[in-house]
Amino acid sequence: FANGTVLALTAVWVVVEAVERWRSPPMVHGLPMMVTAALGLGVNILSALILRSGAHNANTRAALAHVLSDALGSLGAIVAGVLVLTMDMRRADPVIGIAIGLLVAWSGVRLVRDTARVLMEGTPPHIDLAQAEAAIRAVPGVADVHDLHVWTISEGFDSLTVHVVIAPGFHGTDVAAAVGQHVREKLGIEHSTVQP
Repeated sequence: FANGTVLALTAVWVVVEAVERWRSPPMVHGLPMMVTAALGLGVNILSALILRSGAHNANTRAALAHVLSDALGSLGAIVAGVLVLTMDMRRADPVIGIAIGLLVAWSGVRLVRDTARVLMEGTPPHIDLAQAEAAIRAVPGVADVHDLHVWTISEGFDSLTVHVVIAPGFHGTDVAAAVGQHVREKLGIEHSTVQP
């Protein structure tokens, strides 16, 4: 969450700086800019490959987003350096900076949204509560359902709790086990707590 917030705020700062550079374009030394950016791009590509091959959770995605935004900045600096060297377009740097800032802001906002959902124990986006309730009601022995909650504890670890009213002639333990099995098969939720 903090990483996404920093990304979004950094993007705002990049756009503000780019607008200022548009207003009064400074002298840009294209060749040193390109060499430095190329070295940075190489390091960022290597870092991205390492992060991409590891575990995929919100933390590695946040780190990967940081590295990719840095790589994008390096690539933009290379393009701006080429434009400065070949066409003396000093305003290429701020234009590319604004574009990169907007892309980084989008990445940061998405990361904040996804991690906020986990932190606030929100329903995962791939779970429809109405469908979950219907799936539980379809289990033999369930007369009614209430206090249904589905949330993400961590990346890829969804949890469900529910109270079920047992129909006459059924045993609570059997119905609870059947609901847990049904939730696992139909919704893909491994961790459920069913209270008869």
